[in-house]
Amino acid sequence: MVLFDQVYCIDYNGWISGASKLPPPKQVDFSSQTIPELIYTRADSDRVAAVFDAEKVSLTFSKVVTEMETLAAGLLSIGLAPGDRILICGSNHSQVFLSALAASRAGLVFSLVNPNFADADSFYRALKLGEFRAVICFRATEAQDYLHTLLKKITPELLRSHKGQLKSVILPNLTHVILAEEEHRHGGCYTLSEIFGRSSKDKIERLPNYENWSSHKLACLQFTMGTTAEPKLVAISHFQLLNGARAVVTAFGIKKDQTLACALPLFRLPIFALVCLSPFLTDSRSVFPEPQPLPRNLFASVKKYRCSTLLTNGAALRLLLKISETQKVKLDSIEQILLLGDRVSQDALKSIQKQADNVKIIALNSHKLYLNSKMKKVCYSDVARKDEEGSIEIVANKEDLIYDNNNGLVEHWNIERLLNQNDLIKGVQVVSIGRGQPVTAVCVLRNSQTNISYAISELVAMCKKHMFPVPDRFAFVHDFPRIHTKIQKYRIREMLREGRISIF
Repeated sequence: MVLFDQVYCIDYNGWISGASKLPPPKQVDFSSQTIPELIYTRADSDRVAAVFDAEKVSLTFSKVVTEMETLAAGLLSIGLAPGDRILICGSNHSQVFLSALAASRAGLVFSLVNPNFADADSFYRALKLGEFRAVICFRATEAQDYLHTLLKKITPELLRSHKGQLKSVILPNLTHVILAEEEHRHGGCYTLSEIFGRSSKDKIERLPNYENWSSHKLACLQFTMGTTAEPKLVAISHFQLLNGARAVVTAFGIKKDQTLACALPLFRLPIFALVCLSPFLTDSRSVFPEPQPLPRNLFASVKKYRCSTLLTNGAALRLLLKISETQKVKLDSIEQILLLGDRVSQDALKSIQKQADNVKIIALNSHKLYLNSKMKKVCYSDVARKDEEGSIEIVANKEDLIYDNNNGLVEHWNIERLLNQNDLIKGVQVVSIGRGQPVTAVCVLRNSQTNISYAISELVAMCKKHMFPVPDRFAFVHDFPRIHTKIQKYRIREMLREGRISIF
């Protein structure tokens, strides 16, 4: 097992513009190319590019090209035009993968998003922000037809409209609704199979000539996470997306004949770029165990396809370890594990060695990070610390840092970890609304009937016992504001500023 002691941020734009003083990884090709150009480089190959295990679908490179062209022609046949924006709401499904490539081939601007919207309002904000003309709805984990149900609440006109002719008062740009769930047909909506069926050889031949496109043409729009501010859209060109993918593939050493198992969601664009484009860049293969980002059969897929690289996060890794330890088996095919997203405990990193003797672990806290032994650290908006073993841990976002009246840093993450061990509370977030302002511990009680004064006294005593700073104030809420399970600290601060939280 190898743990690296330096963390780096991939500065795609800095390398492209020349602003970065650091050299890009060796063998990173910055030649102009678009997504369709890349896909067509392997149009004649019968090697398997992607496997969707739960669907029992294996796509060769040539099959990907055929399906991409068919769907692209179908999308243009229903009235969409190059330059239109299309929102793809789905996770690790084969048709999500193909829809994104087809949108690019048709000259559309695509955006990938988590289909599990909390409510109709969050779905509306996404559609409104992106000014999308079309939306493709895949199944969410909530219930059958969940997204269609939300759309009916957002724009009741859908029930009375003809396909491709939606006229919504609050979403004037949206005209086309495409449902990938095909158990039921709904008025005003296409099904994805209908779009495929509208294609023809003649329509495929009349697809836009991608060879005339600039590599700086807009390819996609990506939503920011929304954990430190309201979600925003970032515009990304073909040039940026492909060369970002090349940089990551090179940094991680993805090579021909390697098989990468993906346990992270495709709606995160950096994940899409790595696992969906790397086969076309390196002649490797990507395996998706299940449509859900946290696959229950991850271990089985890794064994079945002899995956050499595993892309996952802390939660999926812990699940993998539990399964493999219970069954007393080893992951002898795994050579490297790329850990992204959630914080990963040192115990988890160390225990993986029991199941995978020769694995190289690359632990990252963000999809923007990678590891390399030669480059300097590139700073960004997260704050990290390095332990005695040289392991890097992201502890906080820069916006969440707290300073006391003496301009000293309050290590709020340590206070949170301590208080989270108290049986009276489900969770705690320590915040401050400004430099030198009171430090407030915002808590969620396990039992709403718990006496607040008693809870505060227990938490104060806990801090004093372990010689941690005692928060100046305490507050209690029913739950923390979240976006896709991620706690939004900036909204907690807003609630405090606006007096929407009672202080004790």
